[in-house]
Amino acid sequence: MGEIVASPNSKMSRVPSRSAQVGALSDVELSLYERERELEEARRIARLGTWRWVKATDTLTWSREVFEIYGCDPEQPVPRREAAQRLMPPDSWERISAAIQHAFATGEPYRWTLRCCTRAGSSGGSPRAAG
Repeated sequence: MGEIVASPNSKMSRVPSRSAQVGALSDVELSLYERERELEEARRIARLGTWRWVKATDTLTWSREVFEIYGCDPEQPVPRREAAQRLMPPDSWERISAAIQHAFATGEPYRWTLRCCTRAGSSGGSPRAAG
């Protein structure tokens, strides 16, 4: 149900009850949750990982797929910079570091294909990086 209110232009209208508003919000949240699960499944199938670095706090987050690409345990924290650096050959680390610095300085996006190594030291393939 709801209540009937007069708007500023003196027209009467029905305002949905709080429970109806919450129910609608729940539908939106459920839809968002379903889309997130679908995106997660697509990333898993494609072996597409995402990461985010917040420069101001020096906080790095990885998606589950990035952990898996590098052979790291997704239940553990993201490796600190020094450990993450060891997951790439030096030339790849230098390229991505330069690209990120350039992106911060200019606002221009970057896109690279990098070589990486798993924690076990084997080649993890050539993941692509974009930002």
